[in-house]
Amino acid sequence: MVEGRRADAELEPASPRNEKRLAEAAIFDDFLAALETYTLRATDAHREALAEIAATIDDENEYEKTTTEHDAVHGLLAQVGGA
Repeated sequence: MVEGRRADAELEPASPRNEKRLAEAAIFDDFLAALETYTLRATDAHREALAEIAATIDDENEYEKTTTEHDAVHGLLAQVGGA
């Protein structure tokens, strides 16, 4: 992901999105370094990036729909005396 952001910036040097791309790459560098050092001084930018990643994962996995269906099926199972 980090190198992808940098590659996108290099492929489109005049893109208005490059500032965000390079900022995201720097944030991911911080996350990768934190995996090795077990330390991270989290900033608002780090928190925003993690929130964006979580939202993307939830959207791609249809998290809200999945949890709703799970709760509905288990609710029905409980009503019919299932485990």
